Amino acid sequence: MKRNALTKLLKKNGVETIHQLRELVEDADLYLACNKGNCRKGINAFVKYLCWWDNDNKRVLTHILDIDAADNKSSDAASAIDTSLRKIDRPETKRKLAGHGSNAGGGGTGTSLYVCLTQKDRAEEYYLIATCSLHGWQRVLGNAIKGCSRGGGMYKRDMLQMLHTTFQIQEEFEITELK
Repeated sequence: MKRNALTKLLKKNGVETIHQLRELVEDADLYLACNKGNCRKGINAFVKYLCWWDNDNKRVLTHILDIDAADNKSSDAASAIDTSLRKIDRPETKRKLAGHGSNAGGGGTGTSLYVCLTQKDRAEEYYLIATCSLHGWQRVLGNAIKGCSRGGGMYKRDMLQMLHTTFQIQEEFEITELK
């Protein structure tokens, strides 16, 4: 198959998928499940799933909207979401989200993301926000460790820095005693 034929096929399928998605979510309350990950190569990957309730089948449906880059601020995440949602906008109206679920740290999360989405006219009046409870527990435990063992930091010799260094060694080497 020639390269041009494959490119044409991919574009045609992409356009058909977007049209079908527009029709599928036409009257649905849309929610966004998103997560921004920091890859080791310096690229921040921002994954966005659209979610909605399918009343006919009595279940939640999901569709990956896209994966692109976003920096560490909620305004950057909101801009990426706005750009992604333009794919399913009708010419006369913007699609608005009824809520989002995300992790609990690193930008593009919680209430700050909601505020930025509101500024872009992408949030419904009644909006639900859910954050990952695992990240919340991590913060709770982190605050307790900081409270008991001082703040840590680069070139500090304290308990928190020891834990951080041990974690890095564990990630770098396959030492079973550290696991």
